[in-house]
Parts: sequence; structure tokens; C-alpha cells
Amino acid sequence: MKWTLTSTFDYHHPDAKYWKFDNFEEAMIAGNKLTTSIEMLYLWKETIGQPIKWMKLTHNTPNRA
Repeated sequence: MKWTLTSTFDYHHPDAKYWKFDNFEEAMIAGNKLTTSIEMLYLWKETIGQPIKWMKLTHNTPNRA
């Protein structure tokens, strides 16, 4: 399954920005870079149905990739 970063807590919010990734490590690396300019991001695991919120990323989230 793929991973998505969003700029909003609500995945389907009309103002949400999306970044799509093939794996968790790519998403975490990009998320850690993006949080230097975007206060909070939300990482979601894509599923066949609704995406599952995995974690919130902030500038202080350690890089686990």
C-alpha cells in the first residue's frame, strides 16, 4: 500500500495539499524536510477503503527512516 502526507488533519478537506509516496521511508524523509516550512503534516497509509491516519509530523518529529 502507498503512503500520503497531507497538510490537514481531515484527509478530504478542500484546502488539503497531498504528497504521495511508494513507501514509508520516502514519506518520512520528505515529511521531515517539508516540516521546516509547513508547521504540521499528517501521514496516512492508503487502503482499499478509507486511508488510515498513521502519525502527525511536526518539525520536532525524529527522522525514523
